[in-house]
Amino acid sequence: MNTIKKRSEGILQFVDAYRKLTDIPHPEFKKISVKSIVESATSLLQAELKKRKIRLNTEIIPDSLQLSCDKNLIDQVLINLLTNSMYALEKCEQPFIKITAHDLNSRILIEIEDNGRGIGEETMKKIFIPFFSTREGGSGIGLSFSKFVIHQHNGRIKAESIKNMGTKFIIDLPK
Repeated sequence: MNTIKKRSEGILQFVDAYRKLTDIPHPEFKKISVKSIVESATSLLQAELKKRKIRLNTEIIPDSLQLSCDKNLIDQVLINLLTNSMYALEKCEQPFIKITAHDLNSRILIEIEDNGRGIGEETMKKIFIPFFSTREGGSGIGLSFSKFVIHQHNGRIKAESIKNMGTKFIIDLPK
């Protein structure tokens, strides 16, 4: 009975995660300040960053940088990436996360970089696959959701990582 109960709970969690992944609203584009998007996402995580003693640095160039996007969806992408960084920084000395944004050839690049444990080469190949997770209890939908949202915005997302040195996610969006 315990095995059946655990398997049933696992299936329910899978169905819930699948529902979340497939129930993404169509973006409503509005011109918005990149600084306000970054501030919105980081303010929600401020208490957790402080608790974990993670230093956060943001750099938006120029300060008035604007982007046409669905603020709520991009907020969620940034929250997903920041949350992943926080987990990667567990047991890291002098943990930091750096968020930079700038204009490059009429595209906006938003980079989220940490000095955490990094992602191995084999794992890197799978990080955007739905339901793949390296975190115990993780649903594996955060990065696949993020990739889907960025593609809905006609953008691209990629990751660069060096094991035990850190990881950088680069979001490339049309202005």
